[in-house]
Amino acid sequence: MPADFSKASQDIIDRACRAAVAVLEKHDLTVEEMEPLSLGSNILLQLWPFEIVARVTGLRSQILPGGEEAAARRELDAVRFLSDAGAPVLPPCRAVAPGPHREGGLIVTFWDRVFEKDLPDYAPRAWEALRRCHAALRDYAGPMPYLGGYAEARRVFLHLWRTEALDPARASDIVRRLAVLDQALEKMRDDAALAKVPIHGDAHLGNVLVPGEAAAEPVLWIDWDDVCRGPVEWDYACLIVDMREDATRPDREAALRAYVADEIDPVRLDVMIDARALQIEMWDAALESV
Repeated sequence: MPADFSKASQDIIDRACRAAVAVLEKHDLTVEEMEPLSLGSNILLQLWPFEIVARVTGLRSQILPGGEEAAARRELDAVRFLSDAGAPVLPPCRAVAPGPHREGGLIVTFWDRVFEKDLPDYAPRAWEALRRCHAALRDYAGPMPYLGGYAEARRVFLHLWRTEALDPARASDIVRRLAVLDQALEKMRDDAALAKVPIHGDAHLGNVLVPGEAAAEPVLWIDWDDVCRGPVEWDYACLIVDMREDATRPDREAALRAYVADEIDPVRLDVMIDARALQIEMWDAALESV
């Protein structure tokens, strides 16, 4: 576990561990050891001796309390639908009720553990798997927010403003950027054909599992708690913003744009890239302030 975690961060990690153990104990399962897999807005814990991963609301619950259970229900419903449709997703846990479970003020869901292969470049397989998920989601009728991740970023900004975590000059710049983006995104929302498309909502390569080396074996998309409706360009913007942080692969963005050229509008994509970059900036600032 990183040594530089703040006391507030360590407290939420401890609460997440207790919550996951308590839920499994109610199912007569005893956890012998926990291994943190991911620590951040959500916390992933490997629960030994079972091949079960607990996903517990983490720092997100301190920054934006409320709404976590509804998001978990949307995620589980959407993933079940996608799994039944044969889409490349990690289905909810089969060994124990996946949830969502409320315990100690936190929300816990359970997922099967997939042990990954270390491949040099699985990005093209991830792009194809995402397209398959998009195709399957077209028939999903469950309720979803419009561009939930961007709407959440606006709430994070208000949290930073109220807690005086931003200096006035930076806050003023963000207000200006939000105004420009709000106008552009609202125009897209008025187009029903764009606003009703179900998408992943947080489609970066960190949300991909690589269970096998064979090229024909699909990778799996995970972490669907930001599933929403909106222009499909949002998901590709998530990928591109993530890629831009990897200086070792400067050609990957151009390859993605060429790969999905038949389904994106370049101007709309650029707006989504700006919106996604602002969302990441807001969350980074919020997590640093905890």
